[in-house]
Amino acid sequence: MSRVKAKGGTTPGGTLPPSAPGPASGVHRVAHGLAVDESGSTEASSATDASAGRRAEQAPENDAAPPPATAKKRFAARLARTSPVGCLDRAMKAKTSALRIRHARAGLSSGVCDVDTQAMLLRQLYLGQLESGDYRGARVSAEQFVDLGVMPDVARHDAARACQALGDVEGAVEHLRQAARACPLERRSFHLSTLGGLLYAYGRPAEAAVVLEAALEAPDAAAPLVRGQLALARHAADLDSSELDLAYHELLHDRTGEGYGRFVLGELAMARGDRHAAQTFLQAFLAKAKRARTAAQAALRPEMDRATATLGKLLWN
Repeated sequence: MSRVKAKGGTTPGGTLPPSAPGPASGVHRVAHGLAVDESGSTEASSATDASAGRRAEQAPENDAAPPPATAKKRFAARLARTSPVGCLDRAMKAKTSALRIRHARAGLSSGVCDVDTQAMLLRQLYLGQLESGDYRGARVSAEQFVDLGVMPDVARHDAARACQALGDVEGAVEHLRQAARACPLERRSFHLSTLGGLLYAYGRPAEAAVVLEAALEAPDAAAPLVRGQLALARHAADLDSSELDLAYHELLHDRTGEGYGRFVLGELAMARGDRHAAQTFLQAFLAKAKRARTAAQAALRPEMDRATATLGKLLWN
């Protein structure tokens, strides 16, 4: 770590200790002396007046500059803000994608940092790029994140979202498979159900069914939602349609039926022949998805396209 030199010594990291009272505090002492001397003898008053006159000549110059301790604190604060960790903090608190990208890039170019900080800066850069619609840039950042080996399942999931936004289905599928292998057990169902949903939305229900069966066995499974996805995949692959009704009613009365669950409910209703319910749920899913942020819309694009196509069939048939 660099050492910042200053009058009176050096300290690691640029944080300097307070120095002895500066000229400004001397001026204060002169003013106090004048007040005391005015109540004393004439000789003391004259001596003090002379001393005050000499010091007063220096006062304007001293008042124009901040005390050394204040300057040192300001320098240390600037140094902290422009360090990789400081840039990471500002990127995470950024209100816009442009600011997130700017602070993340500043942190990545500000000097050597530990691998964890570098990984988090790359993730902030990825999030900003994904939110701003720069999907190619987001893919590059996510794959650099993958290469660092930090939080491998999160990095793989991010890379899958970027591939998905670019229309690279195979790339997204491979990253999600790797995420499911690399993740802690408590996140396995999340990655597998995401993969199963992607395969189903892209018209690969037989593959989706295999993945979703594994997702349902994981300890973190959102059972009603995953069972609904699995029932859909089996039905679409002509494997089994006996679970449609049970899966539909279970998800209908579960909190996971909100949000993404509306898409699954709409597809289940369509498979059961309930056109009115299918239209209601799919319209609700699309309305909410279209209000979501750009990054969320990119992640839900396959389901949004499928829901739009299904609604088109309902309206024209």
